[in-house]
Amino acid sequence: MATTTNYSWSTPDDTALVKDGAAAIRSLGTAIDTTVFNNAGAAIAKTIVDAKGDIIAATASDTVARLAVGANDTVLTADSTTATGLKWAAPAGSSGPTFGVYLSANQSITGSTYTKVQFNTEEWDSDSCFDSTTNYRFTPNKAGYYQINYTVADSGSDIYGRLYKNGSNFKGLWGSGVSGAQISGSCMVYANGTTDYFEFYLAHFGGTAPIYGGQTATFASGAWIRG
Repeated sequence: MATTTNYSWSTPDDTALVKDGAAAIRSLGTAIDTTVFNNAGAAIAKTIVDAKGDIIAATASDTVARLAVGANDTVLTADSTTATGLKWAAPAGSSGPTFGVYLSANQSITGSTYTKVQFNTEEWDSDSCFDSTTNYRFTPNKAGYYQINYTVADSGSDIYGRLYKNGSNFKGLWGSGVSGAQISGSCMVYANGTTDYFEFYLAHFGGTAPIYGGQTATFASGAWIRG
């Protein structure tokens, strides 16, 4: 007996007897009814969603649920701890740590020796990543690229500034042979967001002399730029 292309429903052959027509029609109708009923039962009902922006997501094998639309400007994010494995969240990487610090009082620097500048006063420290009490260092808690700025007012001569990363000289920010100069430098660095840290060092090769403290004299800042 002939069958349909997609569902293989039985249909009369061209040579079938006329008396078999009614039975063939009943068989075809039954097959169609069964297929439509089964497909309807397996379909996802439109009533599962309630509002504009709702989406349907899997909660397990062959199981779905409604995920309600998120707030404006949030993005769909994978999260294995939720029922659907998805959530609406603020866009990742929209912001990161930033700080502004300065040296509050003069600090003596031994000649020809690189010494850490003790930035002990915070203007701001958005994510509490700058230690201004003990180690005088910036340890960002988010991986990415950072813009670092550094200005020193020094009473000595042959002044050289360095940015240290993880305890070692990383970037030479400036050098000057002018006595009593205020000099600045900046660079962009990468931090892994966990163990990387940055410190500011200074040396002058014209004898022992202090660097000047004050909000407008010796200061540094940094900001997360992008991931």
